[in-house]
Amino acid sequence: MKKFSNSLKKIWLALLFSAPAALFFSYHPVISLGSSEQMNFEFSLAEIWLILFSLASLVNLKDFFKFYGKKLFLFAAFPAYAALSLLWIPNRLRALLTLGLLALLIFSALNIYYYIKTSPKKLPLLQKILVLSAVGFSIFCWLQCILDLAGVSRSATLLCRGCTYLAFGYPHPNGFAIEPQFAGNLLLVPTFLMIYGLITKKYLFKKPLSQVLISIFLTTTIFITFSRGAIYALIIGLGLIFLSQFHVIKHNRKKSNKSAWLIIPIALASFLVALTFQGIFSAVSPTNDTFWSGVTKSIHQLSLGKIDLRPPEVSETKTEEEDNIALAELTEDPSETEASTFSGYVEQSSAFRSQLTKDALDIWNDSPKNLLLGTGLGSAGIKLLEKDPELGIEKEIVQNQYASILLELGLVGFLLAAATIIFIIYQIKPNALLGSTLIALGFTLFFFGGLPNALHVYLFPILLTDPLVKRSRRHK
Repeated sequence: MKKFSNSLKKIWLALLFSAPAALFFSYHPVISLGSSEQMNFEFSLAEIWLILFSLASLVNLKDFFKFYGKKLFLFAAFPAYAALSLLWIPNRLRALLTLGLLALLIFSALNIYYYIKTSPKKLPLLQKILVLSAVGFSIFCWLQCILDLAGVSRSATLLCRGCTYLAFGYPHPNGFAIEPQFAGNLLLVPTFLMIYGLITKKYLFKKPLSQVLISIFLTTTIFITFSRGAIYALIIGLGLIFLSQFHVIKHNRKKSNKSAWLIIPIALASFLVALTFQGIFSAVSPTNDTFWSGVTKSIHQLSLGKIDLRPPEVSETKTEEEDNIALAELTEDPSETEASTFSGYVEQSSAFRSQLTKDALDIWNDSPKNLLLGTGLGSAGIKLLEKDPELGIEKEIVQNQYASILLELGLVGFLLAAATIIFIIYQIKPNALLGSTLIALGFTLFFFGGLPNALHVYLFPILLTDPLVKRSRRHK
């Protein structure tokens, strides 16, 4: 029996150390088991990892309960209330699957934190696996761009619709994620970890030059994904890390860290390199885009149309109807074409997301019951379709996690979720890196909702909770 238990613990450890790599496969490859009107039945490698790790974690159940004690009741409050909403849910199958995923996610997060607290010396290894996985993921993102420009089909490159050069004249990759916004989001935590280690001289890798090059490479890749949510979060996170290094604490007379100024040239260099490649990609693509049109389109899109340096022939404004037609046409694979689909900022894409949030909040405050208790876990798609039949499908989600919680679980669920997060933050007492990362990731939740494609948002930050990175010997 003891030998069997030891074997299970080895499997558990193997799964734990595979976590940073497994979570990068948040959508591709995907195992499809069919679909219904309300949802697709799919499994990604990240979800399969979550299930296996949760099962393997049962081997530590005794120590797990001893480690957390009565605190477990606080962690269980939010999922317990979510389970209670099954009493008034219109779609119980989706609710049950969502609830199962939520329970597995919380259980896995607590197990990872338990391991880090009880084996802190292993944390640098987990962090190295995270960063190296991010580098590999980024290399694949760049490979997607090259293959797309070479005319390889989406079925081979795994690019999402709208990610090919047909959209803006240059491709913007999604890696193994479902969309570029998740690809960029996946890279945030390893990027913050590397840059923070660089400016505090707590190097994860022996050579500082490696730290610099990896920091620039990861940051540049986030810009290449062209995800505004991830890029804005990157700026917020780096800004907070920068500010955290300029203070004086009286009781230990901690001095400001002048190395923090390195953040500015790293961010600027990465942005300029990304812009340059977007221009090059535009120039070599089969479209009639040029280097300058590619660069100016990128600036126009990222600035939400506020900065317009586009050539006159590119800057023609399209109507909402034309944008909708263009979005539909993006289902096609790349082929030789004269003009790219979009000439700059795609206002309709932002407007659609904003409308989903507005509709969700309108439904939420429609009645006292909705306001307090919500419409039930997993019910967003059904309720949104009732509100706006033009959506045409019940699979739509609120692309705003905060509005989604309010809609489905009401004010009670929202406050329980907030209380749980506040309790966790109070217990962990975040350092500058973790605090900045949590705020940046919290910001990204305004841009998407759901759990299947965002497991990393809740698991990656755990790797920043304790001794951050191993110091290089030369800096001890």
